[in-house]
Amino acid sequence: HEVVDLLRSPYFRAERALPPGRAPSFRDRLPREAAELGVAAGWRVWDSKLDAASPPLSRLLREMREDARQFETASRGWADWAAATKEFLEKWLKLPRDASPAESAAWEHLSAQLQALSEFEALGPASWDFFLDTLAEKLENATLAPPPSRGVRVMSAMDARGESFRILFLLGLQEGLFPRQVREDPLLRDEVRSRLRHPGGYWIARKGSGHEEERLLFTLLVGSARERLYALYSRSDEEGKAQSPSVYLRELCRSAGREISARHRGQGSTTSSRGAGLDLSSACESVPRPPAVKWSRCPSRLMTCREAAIERGLREEGVEAHVLRLNAWERGGVHDGIIGRPDAFLKRLQAEGLSPSALESFSTCPFQFFSQYVLNLGSAEKEPERGALAPTLRGEIYHAVLEGFYRRLQETGFWNSSPHPSWETALSQAMESVFEAYAEKASSVYPLVWEAHRLDMRSRLERFVRWDMGRIESEGFIPAYFETELRAPARLSGKPEELPGLILRGRVDRIDLDAGGRRYRIVDYKTSWRRYGSQNLAHLIRGMRAQQLPIYAELSRALLPESALDRLCCYIIEQSQPAESEPVREYGGSDWEQDRPRVLRGIADLVSDIARGWFPIVADPGEFGHCRWCSFAGVCRKSHGPSRRRAEEEYAASSLSRLHRQP
Repeated sequence: HEVVDLLRSPYFRAERALPPGRAPSFRDRLPREAAELGVAAGWRVWDSKLDAASPPLSRLLREMREDARQFETASRGWADWAAATKEFLEKWLKLPRDASPAESAAWEHLSAQLQALSEFEALGPASWDFFLDTLAEKLENATLAPPPSRGVRVMSAMDARGESFRILFLLGLQEGLFPRQVREDPLLRDEVRSRLRHPGGYWIARKGSGHEEERLLFTLLVGSARERLYALYSRSDEEGKAQSPSVYLRELCRSAGREISARHRGQGSTTSSRGAGLDLSSACESVPRPPAVKWSRCPSRLMTCREAAIERGLREEGVEAHVLRLNAWERGGVHDGIIGRPDAFLKRLQAEGLSPSALESFSTCPFQFFSQYVLNLGSAEKEPERGALAPTLRGEIYHAVLEGFYRRLQETGFWNSSPHPSWETALSQAMESVFEAYAEKASSVYPLVWEAHRLDMRSRLERFVRWDMGRIESEGFIPAYFETELRAPARLSGKPEELPGLILRGRVDRIDLDAGGRRYRIVDYKTSWRRYGSQNLAHLIRGMRAQQLPIYAELSRALLPESALDRLCCYIIEQSQPAESEPVREYGGSDWEQDRPRVLRGIADLVSDIARGWFPIVADPGEFGHCRWCSFAGVCRKSHGPSRRRAEEEYAASSLSRLHRQP
């Protein structure tokens, strides 16, 4: 992310390589363009992506890359490194015209730190990495004198010792908090501690001395307020139990010749003016506790910033009606994903076609489909942690290795020779080729983590291919088609009239043919089966939770019109079951012919729901539930009681619920 972070900086001089007036829009567009290019790290990845970048971005990065090549020198003197670094920074970074004094001071301090490194010239040449580490260490330890503070400081009582304040607020002056309850250690009482400390010479404090320490601390705090002192305590605790003022607060009032009256004990605040002793007549107003009462009766000056913003928002026209609708216990509406016919999306769907993964997403949770495909909020898969390998990338690598391996066997005539020669070398070459090709995409992964993933994937692929080759040898179905794109009109009964020419499209991982080409199998690779738990493939297909293989079966009719479907197979590369269990889930061709009319009617029902704009939340937070891996938690209201209730009622009365319950 280093290059993207630099280009996002408000100090970056983007105008050097861009036409006048393009810099602001360029910065706004950069993160999206970088994401589209698949860039996730530094220069090494950018080098391979420059040809695909837009002309302004490509021109800018090429010039910056050329300037950065000077730092690839093996070793140089410290003064040369400092001068080159300063020149590079001044060329590509600048302070804005309205830079604050703090920004100017930071820039001058950075220049001074670079100049200071020139004094190491006598040590001899240094590598760029060593110079950079030294500069980073100096900057980490460097400090700037803080400007005069004229703001609000929040600190603990211990941190405030020795400070002076114009106005001071002391919080928590109730019994049990300040002073706190000090209890003797039952195993080492204060009497024993005193004997150990004085005659024995052990430095061990008595628990009871905490009272004197807190009394001294309170005295210092009271004396640190120059003009005004506010002493506050809570009227009740979190459970609603009454709280009493601290003994320190009572002593403060008594020393000023005042008493805390019943009125002030109910208010929870006293104020003190340094010029007129303790002023108990100007107590703070009581703030109602329930939010609804607070917003309707409490002055805005007594609200928090968040409460005041909510109160102002509720006063705007129509907002209150939306809030009431959102919290209503009735049928779902627009706020619940029941948006009505999405004409713009249907037009796009008509042109691009409907994929099995999109249909599977809708069957899993219509709101997830709405977020990903209608609103274009990104992928439903959660982003991996920084430095980790994304599960989707791991799946891509598996698919690429298996495609390359079986395609190589087909091109070299492996299946025509008898006996078959060794295939281990071809697999090893396919793995090395794919790992090398994906090294750039995985450059954001920590090198040690990437190497561990490589070894693990290699081991799993070798075990899986050994099983697969044995199955091919024994059953006689030879891999013939790999990663094949298929498209065909959707021949669905009851298809909505809003989508008259709907196209089904898909990318089949593999199709195997028997020796005569009369029968075939469709193979879909799965990294693992964890998402589906203990469910078998037939149950998933009949319950409309697995749509890829049924749609592939329909699309393959046009590709192989003279052949019969033998079975649909899911091959599991990372098998988590016991070693004796085969890594495959199967669904027979005869079973598919029997279930085909019902499944196609179910697909037509799902397409009809999409066409009428029906996208409610279908929550499943269980151990294998889709909510555990969905990335749209920020816009999903499954935890909001009324919204969850409306969504459950919508789902219970829907055709999707009926399809999910099919045996």
